[in-house]
Amino acid sequence: MPAHWTTIPPPSPEEEAALKASTAGVAVGKAKKAKAKKASVPEDPDTTELEDFIAAAKDAEWEKVWEILERHPGYVNMRPPYRRYAAIHQACFHGEADVVRKFVEEWKADPLLKTKDSETPEDVAQENGNDEVVTYLQEKQSEEPESDEDEEDDEPPLKMMRGGACELDPEELMEKANEAIEHAKWQQWDEMLAIFESYPGCQNMRPEYRRFAAIHQAAFAGDAKILKKMVDCGANPGLLTRDKETPLQIAEAEGNSEAAAFLESLEVSAESAALIQEAHKVIDAAKEGKWDKTFELLEACKHPDQVVNCRPSVRQYGVLHQAAFHGDIEVLRRLLEDFKANVKLLTKDGQSALQIAQNGSQEAAAKYLEACVPSIQLEDDFVKYPEQAFVKVEDKALLKRFQTLLDKSHKSSCNFTRDRNWASGVFENMTPVPTGYELVGAVRNENAALWRIYQVSKEVTRLDCAKPLKEVPFKKWTPLTMEAGKGLDWSDFDICEDANEWILFHASIPEALSAICRTGFTMAKLGSGGTTGGGGLYGDGTYFADSITKADEYARRKVEKGEFAGCRVAAICRVLGGRHFYMDKDVMEKDKPKFAKRVLEGHYNSTVGDRLKVKNTFREYVAYDAAATYMEYLIYYRRKGVPAKHE
Repeated sequence: MPAHWTTIPPPSPEEEAALKASTAGVAVGKAKKAKAKKASVPEDPDTTELEDFIAAAKDAEWEKVWEILERHPGYVNMRPPYRRYAAIHQACFHGEADVVRKFVEEWKADPLLKTKDSETPEDVAQENGNDEVVTYLQEKQSEEPESDEDEEDDEPPLKMMRGGACELDPEELMEKANEAIEHAKWQQWDEMLAIFESYPGCQNMRPEYRRFAAIHQAAFAGDAKILKKMVDCGANPGLLTRDKETPLQIAEAEGNSEAAAFLESLEVSAESAALIQEAHKVIDAAKEGKWDKTFELLEACKHPDQVVNCRPSVRQYGVLHQAAFHGDIEVLRRLLEDFKANVKLLTKDGQSALQIAQNGSQEAAAKYLEACVPSIQLEDDFVKYPEQAFVKVEDKALLKRFQTLLDKSHKSSCNFTRDRNWASGVFENMTPVPTGYELVGAVRNENAALWRIYQVSKEVTRLDCAKPLKEVPFKKWTPLTMEAGKGLDWSDFDICEDANEWILFHASIPEALSAICRTGFTMAKLGSGGTTGGGGLYGDGTYFADSITKADEYARRKVEKGEFAGCRVAAICRVLGGRHFYMDKDVMEKDKPKFAKRVLEGHYNSTVGDRLKVKNTFREYVAYDAAATYMEYLIYYRRKGVPAKHE
């Protein structure tokens, strides 16, 4: 991540401990580790709260830890095989001597219990400089009688019975579950079912780094027959994903009606029934447009992220569909951003919220929802990304550079195109062009998932551009936004000239730009930078400009609330031009599809449409791959020299 980003969280305590352990090595002459005693407290076969117990210890929520131990005293010496630490190790990591003492003396925790990498509680405390804990554990160890020479060094396997009785080693079982999930991910059902048959119990296990278990993969694929076979062999249809979604919710979100119907036909648990009842109340409030009540009900729910994405089978619409029907952008924004509504959730008859808005002629809502539909997969089984965040730009030098960018990229003459007639949100013939633009402020978009995808794409593009191709030679191109002669120096942005990395403008309504910052550009239908009829001039893609005057034509709605209320918004984006197709001629309607085809089937990465040369208006830049773009800054500005209604 860029060094100047401020919202990336520091490593977790476990990650820090792992780093220390890996760099410290094995000290010369280190005393041989004490042998772990057999746990004196029997393990609890009911593991329903074990994960919550370990997580509470990790977060140092000791009251919650004691509360769970009251119900499950056997958890005290249990460590799931995929976890590095048990609860006592977490206490030693935090340096909580009183807590460690309570674990050992009141709850009979084993002071020699091993971590996943065979360290004792004392080792953990020592590595983290927690001397008081170390002293206590050493004293406790000296009180214990010497163990027999013949005593086994390895701790016994945990017998955590999930999804049915299991006599296998739990680590092996988790590995088999992981293998089955991988087969399910690629719809290799026979291989998955064979694992379930050979290793009963693994069908309901999910490694913590995985988003889905096997049954969720089947629901995602929409295979009702496989789901039935899985349930018959003991798979739990109420099992939750890492994001607390049920298989039914996954099937509904993907529009897999047959799979959803099967899952819905199964017996509903009391918890699921309660969730459905909550969803009915929220949907009723949304149907009547009572948004304050809608949000009040959601905030009162124990799991609002599940309720907001629950559409009971008797309902035509879910909450998000009702908001799309009403066309309220602020409500849509809150549902998606604050309550994590699923933009892909379908109605009973298979329509998305976007389609509902389009069918109801809710144009602004449709534009916003279109921007919310990601074309890049941001989920990763093995990487958990921090949340996207906006950071206000306080650097005066950078803000001054942004103002210079507005001044130098403004075109003061020959600057009217027909899209200007819509620049204030409604059509007005010969809408005046601003005489300039005044910067009010800016925010930086810190989105680790999208940034990683963009950086990988940049390296791929750079390597591709280095290949000698006679038919499509690589040529560097400098847009107006990057001309150093105009005082626009981006050398501190680590720009990759060998991939034709460009700094360009993109504008839209504020809510849509915020959504793109979260999910990336949607490449399904983004030729709208070109005007009316038949899509964009250079085919379907994402359109950018190197002039604020051109980009401003699409900033058709002002910010309504907050610090920048009353401002227009444009984005400063990084775009990988790579091998660009240069077009300095008029384009016929029949030629539009060819531009994207040159990228999809040929060696080009982008199009540069030089309308400045053809019509003396503006250049347009088109990218056809969402991974080749990153929206880095949102700049808030006011139009100058126009009537108030057009500011």
